[in-house]
Amino acid sequence: MKILEDVHRQIDDIIGDYINQVTSSQAEINSVPYDEIGSFLRESRKANNLTQVELADMSGLSVLTIQNIERMKCDFSVKSMRAMTQVLGLKVCIS
Repeated sequence: MKILEDVHRQIDDIIGDYINQVTSSQAEINSVPYDEIGSFLRESRKANNLTQVELADMSGLSVLTIQNIERMKCDFSVKSMRAMTQVLGLKVCIS
């Protein structure tokens, strides 16, 4: 019985941590104005200790696309945004 209680507590802790991470990420991205998305993504990439090359490899996007999005030099697709945010552990809500 004690083992089962420990397992349930560990599962609750893991779920709680995940919910806190997702909620935190949603709050951050929802509060970012459109013209600051690029710099927010750049800071998120750096916070994850990733280079543009690494993010490109992991997201399936080109390095040039990553650079252009971070500098807001292009209009980007939802698909590109999703690819980047998945790697960075962010959740995006568009309204």
